[in-house]
Amino acid sequence: MRVVSVAVDHFVWHRAEFAPGAPSLEDHRLSWGYREFVERVDAAAAHLAVTGVRRGATVAIVLPNRLELLVALMAVWRLGAIAAPLDPDGGEPLVEKQIVAADAVVVLDDRPVPDAPHRIAGIPRLAVEVLARPVPVGWVAPPEPTGEDSALVCFGSGAGPDCGEFSHGWLHEVAADTIRCLGLTGSDHCRISLPLARADVIGMNFVAAMVLGSRLSLVSARTPPTRTPPTRVSACSGFATFGAQVP
Repeated sequence: MRVVSVAVDHFVWHRAEFAPGAPSLEDHRLSWGYREFVERVDAAAAHLAVTGVRRGATVAIVLPNRLELLVALMAVWRLGAIAAPLDPDGGEPLVEKQIVAADAVVVLDDRPVPDAPHRIAGIPRLAVEVLARPVPVGWVAPPEPTGEDSALVCFGSGAGPDCGEFSHGWLHEVAADTIRCLGLTGSDHCRISLPLARADVIGMNFVAAMVLGSRLSLVSARTPPTRTPPTRVSACSGFATFGAQVP
């Protein structure tokens, strides 16, 4: 496992104090402020806990780039559990193989409840829509993860450096390096088009945006560039792309 022993500050519940009108998270369907995002993360974490997800357990997340994927990632971390984000475009046979290899205790996907099986590769399945239900009465979040705790299990491209288990400290260092390399601030806008199924993509984009509390947009890889030139657009290892806050 890639472990870095540092203090981490990329957990969105640290951002609960954001006022209305603060930077938002958005995809092609939805737009949430950070406060709403925190509420959704807590609700999702509570429902995952009801299914038996505990600290150190692995949750497979089979979702395309949509805001619910970000909720699922952060909710798993809220419980001190490990997220295994899997690209649904990889095909069902490969995804099922990865679910088993990750030793997942539950699988999150976006197939409608009546139409989908209750288990995938023998693992209990939970529809992501369930995570949006209200927080159960009396639920209390457990202690948050440390830098040494595992955050992700990723399969990337076979046995490459993007494949394996990654700690929260490692993610935080990747985010910090990206912020430092590109000179980013909270006024920058992160636009993510690459699938969030690789640790480096997650660290350079999602985690960096969470550290900064910046605006974040999940966009289609086919989305044409904006007509308004951003004040800062750069790339770090070909993954992290930030620009000015444009409409």
